[in-house]
Amino acid sequence: MPVLGLAQTEGFAVPEHKVAEMAAEVAGALAAEFGDALLEPTPAQAEQVRRRIYGLLQSVGPRYGLRSGQVSEAAARIADQVLGYGFLEPLVQAAAEEKLNEVIVNPDGSVFAQPAGETLFWPVVVDPTGRAIWVPWGKEGNYRPYRPALLDVQVTVAKLLASVGVQASEANPIVSAKIPPSSRLPAGARVHVVVPPAAVGEYPAVNVRFYTARPVTDELLVDRWKMLSPRIAEALTRAVLDGRRIVVSGHTGVGKATLLSWLSSKIPDHERIVTAEDPAELYFDKPNRVTMEVQHGGVSGEFAVPMGALVTSAMRMTPSWLVVGEVRDGEAAHWLLRAQLSGHHGLSSIHAESAQDAVETFTLLINLSGNARYSRQALKELFARAVDLVVHIGLDPWGVRRVLTVHRVPRTLKAGNVDLRPWFRYDPDASTEDEPVWKEVEP
Repeated sequence: MPVLGLAQTEGFAVPEHKVAEMAAEVAGALAAEFGDALLEPTPAQAEQVRRRIYGLLQSVGPRYGLRSGQVSEAAARIADQVLGYGFLEPLVQAAAEEKLNEVIVNPDGSVFAQPAGETLFWPVVVDPTGRAIWVPWGKEGNYRPYRPALLDVQVTVAKLLASVGVQASEANPIVSAKIPPSSRLPAGARVHVVVPPAAVGEYPAVNVRFYTARPVTDELLVDRWKMLSPRIAEALTRAVLDGRRIVVSGHTGVGKATLLSWLSSKIPDHERIVTAEDPAELYFDKPNRVTMEVQHGGVSGEFAVPMGALVTSAMRMTPSWLVVGEVRDGEAAHWLLRAQLSGHHGLSSIHAESAQDAVETFTLLINLSGNARYSRQALKELFARAVDLVVHIGLDPWGVRRVLTVHRVPRTLKAGNVDLRPWFRYDPDASTEDEPVWKEVEP
């Protein structure tokens, strides 16, 4: 597996604390000279800022022991903090090129990245040339840990959260935010932050998941990623065109949102779509679409809007299709099945370890929500009558995302259980990492 490199970044010859101190000193001069242009500079203004930083460091650098040969490096690092997202800047650039899915910072200051198409997080390190790269586990080389300064991480997190008007603090230690698209983040991102002391360590725990700004196409899903075969793609496309109600199941990080975006893209343009998500991350371009997003409210839960409320609201918006990004609570599960039972076409996803587990999770969530007036038998009948297909995604033996099974769901139970009938299944014994094989089961 090849090592994937980033753009040129800090060589770490200049100590982090010196960079932080110099950045603090030049910040006032930059703010006075450029003002609000620092928030969203044009390319010409950004170049002016970089030149000004370089000039200021030539003046103040000697007081910090900065040698002439280190000015360019220090100026570039401070420019990343002032104009971009600090230590994240080279990783943001890679994400914009769709090389990265997610970046995490642990409370010990270590940084990891999830490359596009991978499920594992790889360590981010610095190679001998001073480039930050992410390498597979066990990869040997002359690397040093990529460990940004604490102040750099704090400033970067504050800058990300400030774009949506929130902040993380001891009074509000756990923050999740959806960062809107910008020139640096073309599709936006999802940020989750836990600050000390809730996060045990010197640094905050940070997850930054990058969104993609393009629809999921057959070329990506079938030809490049090989998540499913051309035959399965054809069958699922036909199922959507026929208005079938489909549940996508799988555990965290296997591509449920990706497959749901692709399925949604197959809905005809003339049909009205209402989506309910937590958070809003499905990407498909349709002319008659309403997107709604769960609101968790503040620390006290004030102004919260749960998924169940969104689903019930969606039913009153005359949708042809109801798309639920992920079913996490019983009210959402209950009203989604009720909606699909009453004639609404539906696409949804749920965290489950198998197609059968998806059925059990739906019924369990509904019971836990207080709808105990329904017996488990009645809930299974509700599922069977409201769902046509269950598509389960998981990892193959090489850790690659694949559609593992597709099951048809007859409307009647068999021996008191939902009668999941196999249609397609991934065959690990006949597959290789580069050539997955699926078998179609005749009805």
